[in-house]
Amino acid sequence: MGSTILVIGGQSLIGAAVRKRCEVEGVPVVATSRRSSMVQDGNIYLDLAEPSSFTNIPDRITHAVLCASEANLAVCRTEREATDRVNVEMTKLLIRELSEKGVHVTFLSTNLVFDGRKPACKEYCAVNPVEPYGTQKSQVEKYLCEIGPHAVCRLGKVVHQSLPILVEWQEKLVSGGFVEPFTDYFMSPVSLRFVEEVLWKVLRIRKSGIVHASSYDKVSYAAFCYAWAIRAGFDHNKVRGVTSASKGVHFFHNPRYTSLADSGALASLGLRQPSWMESVDTLTQG
Repeated sequence: MGSTILVIGGQSLIGAAVRKRCEVEGVPVVATSRRSSMVQDGNIYLDLAEPSSFTNIPDRITHAVLCASEANLAVCRTEREATDRVNVEMTKLLIRELSEKGVHVTFLSTNLVFDGRKPACKEYCAVNPVEPYGTQKSQVEKYLCEIGPHAVCRLGKVVHQSLPILVEWQEKLVSGGFVEPFTDYFMSPVSLRFVEEVLWKVLRIRKSGIVHASSYDKVSYAAFCYAWAIRAGFDHNKVRGVTSASKGVHFFHNPRYTSLADSGALASLGLRQPSWMESVDTLTQG
């Protein structure tokens, strides 16, 4: 590749996967951490809340993947000013500094830039977020696309073995208990392995524009859990789907549609959009 990759948020789940992929492919990679105690083995300290740390970025960087952000939806709602600063203001500042140095930037975004009232939104559809987190991501997307030929990768729900809700389900089923996932809460999941592959190929060809990485269909958490339990060898009769209302849960935002449509960006990377069931298969096949 003749490149050096900077993974901003290198200790995040996706950031760690991208870093490992770069190492496997033999491409020089530098990862950042906002925890100074974790800076080792070629990592550098960088905290989006501390712009003076941006000067730690080596001059040899040619590509950057921006995996760091405050992604907790509840925190983004209740601490709007603080999360706006990190997720928008400082992120835009970092992108500008990288772009001015000729670095190709890949920015991780979310299906939550859409309100979920319409199915299969395409890359060029107007954004209309409800969640503050989605608003923050959409603002950075707009800025990134204005300042240069960079890339935005919008993700559906990324599922992996350490996903908290999956760990919770597994612990309950192993102990012989019941799980009660919601029948009226949806996602369009993709595996961490798929996201890694998308990002690697975006980096490899310096792709610009928006890439959608979600399953092409949606699934309720109840149906996902049921399918996963069967594939993983658990007693599927222990999975009892319930409505959120029956448990007294009221969502701030519960999008009816969660899938993103691919207009050819994935095909240009030699990939195809998966079904939600493929993420279940990836989880249970190791």
